[in-house]
Amino acid sequence: MGSLYYFIIVIVSYAIFSTIFMIYNIIEPKKYFGYISLSHIVGIFTTVATLYREVYYSSIAKGLSVFFFLICHFIIYIALLEFMGKRIKKSYLITMFIVLIMDLVAIYDFNIVSVIIHKVFLMSIYIYIGKKFIKHTNTISRRAFGIVAIFLSSFQIIYFILSLFLDLQRFKVDLVAYLVQSFILSLLLIAITIEESRKNMDLKLMDLKNQVESKKIMLEEAYEVDKLKNEFIVNISHELRTPINILYSSIQLIEHTDIKNNEDSVRNYLLSMKGNVRRLIKLVNNFIYISAIDTGYMKLKMGNYDIVEFIESLTLSTVDTANEKNIELVFDTDFEENMIAFDSEKLERIMLNLLSNAFKYTKSGGHIEVVLSKEDQYVVISVKDDGEGIPEDMQPKIFDRFVRGTSSLVRENEGSGIGLSLVKELVDMHGGKILLESKINEGSTFKVYLPDKEKDDLDVNLVESLVNSENKDIEFSDLL
Repeated sequence: MGSLYYFIIVIVSYAIFSTIFMIYNIIEPKKYFGYISLSHIVGIFTTVATLYREVYYSSIAKGLSVFFFLICHFIIYIALLEFMGKRIKKSYLITMFIVLIMDLVAIYDFNIVSVIIHKVFLMSIYIYIGKKFIKHTNTISRRAFGIVAIFLSSFQIIYFILSLFLDLQRFKVDLVAYLVQSFILSLLLIAITIEESRKNMDLKLMDLKNQVESKKIMLEEAYEVDKLKNEFIVNISHELRTPINILYSSIQLIEHTDIKNNEDSVRNYLLSMKGNVRRLIKLVNNFIYISAIDTGYMKLKMGNYDIVEFIESLTLSTVDTANEKNIELVFDTDFEENMIAFDSEKLERIMLNLLSNAFKYTKSGGHIEVVLSKEDQYVVISVKDDGEGIPEDMQPKIFDRFVRGTSSLVRENEGSGIGLSLVKELVDMHGGKILLESKINEGSTFKVYLPDKEKDDLDVNLVESLVNSENKDIEFSDLL
């Protein structure tokens, strides 16, 4: 059981590290942060494969653990090359592939060769890269990165050599050493980025001081962006901390609970854990969607659907939430049937986000209406609530990224502040638009305008089975 907890701690650590760098990559988009986040995700697979190998003595798991381990470090090397501005040559990739094949062969028949590849070859590359970083005498964090890389890599090589002659527990030390080294070096990359970003910012500020009058508006905008980023970091920290704390507390309670005699209590703990895992999934989904949109990888998968049947089915799927919150939910339409082209997954996400917001800010005994109508060349989907409304000064920027209806840090409702920005991006991709009408204490109405046309080159699709209840549960997870 102790070993199992040990592996669980390593897996959770990698998951948290990956999330941290994913978030930072959104705040400060850099390719190498994306690679680092990916390396930590691969680290999870490495640990799981290693755990399976230790428990079941599986030869396949043995090979997979080596495969994932090397892939993890190769991704880190690529991240470091990207950071140093070096072109990733084909020779690098070929060398990595050869090393991978050698290690996979050696792990079965020549284990000592495999370990040498892990310890001597891989760590020597870290030492070489560390020396490159030490040469940057004008940047403290770069020198720190080089010193740490050399020290930790040398330590692992020395420990490996000693383990050949002494009875040392190398396995667990290896696992922790790789985890610590990967995380510390990743954090130092953030420190380098911050230090160099600050230096660049200082240069920009000096230039702005020389043009105070003409650049005053730009300076104010820079401070506003910085403020939004800081608020976003605080919001995200809150969003991550709450479910993680609940998950951790539930695990502790289960550990000290007699499961056989307290099945109802354990079931309640598991339900709580499931709900908070959904909250984490929603956060990660939002980050992935935004990153995909920003990088141009987000594409629409269009189809012809009956918009009336789709929106009605989607609305009815939230009736249980309305009943739980004692809110009257009404669906109405000005027409019975209308085929138009849209991406069903993206429109589902748009509507669930708007409905989730409506439920958040509508009190018990309130009303929510979903209405379909037509206006010019558009089908209009209106989501109206009689909740607290949005302040007039906030309305022009409500669709900006990281902006919430209220800026209070002590919040009655959860939310990262990127949902409506994502909604607008997805609506724009459909060639539509979204408008807001709101008054304090009278409620808000969001109107989504989609082009009223179907495409001849697309098949007509049935709405049945399109609405995904699990997606609804994830999007509504912050209503807990």
